[in-house]
Amino acid sequence: MNKVITIIGGNGYVGSRCIETLLTNTRNVKIFSVSRSVETNNLNSFNNRVEHIRGDALHPESFKEIIKQSTGIIHTIGKLISFEEKSYEKTNYETAIRIAESANNLSEKEKTKKNFVYISAERGFIFPLSIPFGGYINFKRKAEEKLIKDFPNLNPIILRPGLITDIKKRPYLMPLGYFTKITSCFEKNVLENISPRAGEKIGIPASSIELETLSLYAAAGALGKLDMKIYSNDFLNNLDNLSRIKFDV
Repeated sequence: MNKVITIIGGNGYVGSRCIETLLTNTRNVKIFSVSRSVETNNLNSFNNRVEHIRGDALHPESFKEIIKQSTGIIHTIGKLISFEEKSYEKTNYETAIRIAESANNLSEKEKTKKNFVYISAERGFIFPLSIPFGGYINFKRKAEEKLIKDFPNLNPIILRPGLITDIKKRPYLMPLGYFTKITSCFEKNVLENISPRAGEKIGIPASSIELETLSLYAAAGALGKLDMKIYSNDFLNNLDNLSRIKFDV
């Protein structure tokens, strides 16, 4: 195997789809799935290219050897709703930064650069929900900034999706996904003519994105196929951009 990709949160909604995408689109990639529990009914468990590892993202020293082997890492962990600021800090910020610190130190010793994909978000909650749940996007942005500035031995790739929908895994999200497409269209055609970034300022949700699309970008970033640091939801949803990705590993 000439590439080794580690998925942080591999048993989760986004992580498990990233594994499927890598298995479908590559032939010579070894995949490590790191989660607090290795119990899974996912068919990926029976593929010899996938190895499930029990690990706590807040304590990456417990799977340091996996990080050392990795050429790319995809961080998929995130907490959407919490009334505790500390919970957002631990999940959306600390888990990413601690793993990045470990990967950065190992890369420095190996004289290599590891690709580090961070699944962020295009926007936070709409007002007034942005008041109690503001920590969600605040700590996402804080993690983005630190990943870009403080880890010279990593190649950080920040993906900023809107609501992530999948008709098979979470069909109950589809109506909300359609709603975000309508509000996004209203923002682009009406609000932006009144005031630039008006929709962003008041927290109108970004248009939804399909999980399959997001996972393709995450896989591409981990494999070194993306060359920008930050990818907006509009960029990710542009099918012309997606068609340029070539998986040849």
